Amino acid sequence: MQKKPDEKVLDRSIKDGAAYSIAAGAGEAYVAAYAVMRGASDAFIGSLTSIPALVGALVQLAAPYAANKFRNRKLVVLGSIALNALSWLLILSTVFVSAEAALPSLLIFFTIYAATNAFANPLWSGWMADLIPEQVRGWFFGKRNAVAQMASLAATLAAGFLLGFLQNDALLGFALLFSAAFIARLASLRFLAFIPDEGSSAPAATETPFEFLKSPFNAEARATVLLTSLFIFVVYFASPFFVVYQFRDLHFGYLE
Repeated sequence: MQKKPDEKVLDRSIKDGAAYSIAAGAGEAYVAAYAVMRGASDAFIGSLTSIPALVGALVQLAAPYAANKFRNRKLVVLGSIALNALSWLLILSTVFVSAEAALPSLLIFFTIYAATNAFANPLWSGWMADLIPEQVRGWFFGKRNAVAQMASLAATLAAGFLLGFLQNDALLGFALLFSAAFIARLASLRFLAFIPDEGSSAPAATETPFEFLKSPFNAEARATVLLTSLFIFVVYFASPFFVVYQFRDLHFGYLE
């Protein structure tokens, strides 16, 4: 007998995705632009992209162990997302200090943001996979991703308009954006808090990366991981510096 999807669960998960995407579109998308506005060097922009990504990738390895220790996947995810929301307040605090203090603090706080986000992702994926019946999983995640992308686009455009309107007081504009990101992430947390977790008691697999790479049963997955790693390496090699090129060399505005 096929499991019937819970419409309330589907609706709350879609709203969670929309709220998270608003936070990403209004906040995360403009962190590098904020750093450039505060006078960041090319080397700092590279660090602002690479260090949070590296730390985020490493902390993901601990997620299954945390789930096994607490035996409450939902609690671990909600705790991580709560810290993720609070990281926006830390990022917001850099607006009120000098550039000399703001930039190193921004690197630390944005790393916390990336780490807490990455830590929650694999556990959230398992949580949703247990809740969403297989027969509707493709349709559901397609709809959820479409709503999330529209929310992200709307938030990014609105943020660009706001910064353009406040171009003579850019710090105020960024303060409003980071505040909006904090509120949106809290909304995401609230929607998730009302979604049940039906698989918390099941222990998570804790295969190490080396065991994964050595296993003869993971040949296709191993090839996918290596291909994805190569793709990410190429993208991150140049993409962090496009923001610098956009603002310093092309003299684009925030909306452009």
